[in-house]
Amino acid sequence: MNEKIANLFAEFAQVNNLKMIEGERPLDVYYGRNEDGRLCIAVVSKFSSLLPKPTKAMEFIQRKIGQEYWRYISLLDESAKSTFFWFCDDLLQTIDAAADDKAAFQGILDRIAIWKKMFSSRGGLLSEKVIQGLFGELVFLDEYMIPKYGKEKAVKAWGGPLGLPKDYTIALDWFEVKCILATDYSVTISSHEQLLSSNPGHLVVIKVEKMPEAFNNGISNVNLIFSKIGKELNDMPEILEDFFAKVRKIGYWPDDAYDNYRYKIVDKSFYSVSEGFPRITSPSSFGDAFGKISYELLLNAIQKFTEGDQEWTKKN
Repeated sequence: MNEKIANLFAEFAQVNNLKMIEGERPLDVYYGRNEDGRLCIAVVSKFSSLLPKPTKAMEFIQRKIGQEYWRYISLLDESAKSTFFWFCDDLLQTIDAAADDKAAFQGILDRIAIWKKMFSSRGGLLSEKVIQGLFGELVFLDEYMIPKYGKEKAVKAWGGPLGLPKDYTIALDWFEVKCILATDYSVTISSHEQLLSSNPGHLVVIKVEKMPEAFNNGISNVNLIFSKIGKELNDMPEILEDFFAKVRKIGYWPDDAYDNYRYKIVDKSFYSVSEGFPRITSPSSFGDAFGKISYELLLNAIQKFTEGDQEWTKKN
């Protein structure tokens, strides 16, 4: 849960009661409960705009009070409360980062449009296995791809959510990311296409240890790494929207349930997938009766392919 925002709203039980969030920023922001008793955040500006139509989860209302326009965003679906708190935090961070009121105003319009799609895509929760894998891919995006290739190229290179064979492909280089438990001795290759390429690539293995919910040593769960990357992309609305679209493809949205899956990274390894690397290149190798094939790679059998010159693997 986004505890900072949750704690702000926790004090409000009274209907039609809003309080300004303290601090200097380009636009004033209020929070509390609207006249219907629903959780609400309001942004005040001198600019008017068209607002999206309401969804099952959120309602958008604009009112002119004096010379200012009040933009009320209210939560209609209480089951989406934790996602709403992350949205409010993102909105506040966007306003705080803006150079002036005009930039802040455009920023909130962009954020509303992006988060509306996120709320609309909410479905069932993802399994712990999927969340663990997503955590690894996002850690790799944040700690390796963005610093090395820049934000735009890194996000565009993320092809896993689109159903592409490799998790990341950029120019002729590619990366397949596996996030496994520290006690695991193998990685699962879910399709022969994951390691199939005429160009050398990389198998990236991130080992994690599952931690209790009280563990809070840095970026330890998928909600936190998602929020961190979102803030890093704050100045690039189109790339941010691409990032949000890709996590939606996976079926992710910020939810309290994912706070239970906390991880401590204990090891990161690169393996060079090139000539001689053990891999299945075609199901037809086993006869015409085979279609899709998945298999396990034993880590101790591929140690000689370890790339020791990757500085990122030395940082835990």
